[in-house]
Amino acid sequence: MRKKISQRQARRSEKNYRELYRKHEQMVNRWAQDYPGGAQIDTLSVNNAEACIVETATKCGCVCIVKNGDGDKLKVYAVRP
Repeated sequence: MRKKISQRQARRSEKNYRELYRKHEQMVNRWAQDYPGGAQIDTLSVNNAEACIVETATKCGCVCIVKNGDGDKLKVYAVRP
């Protein structure tokens, strides 16, 4: 049989859950306005050096964002969520 918890503990747990859920939703939706859903829309072939740049940024906890640059170039940004 489980140990019962007090109303105070129950309310505190519920409050903590709601706060964690809110933070999770914010994290998931951080880029939703500019990058809806974060859906993959293309695959690019890159050389080894470029792949290492993206891998390093990802290992550092960054999200890579790609935008149009000048002419036929793409700009890659590493952004901390």
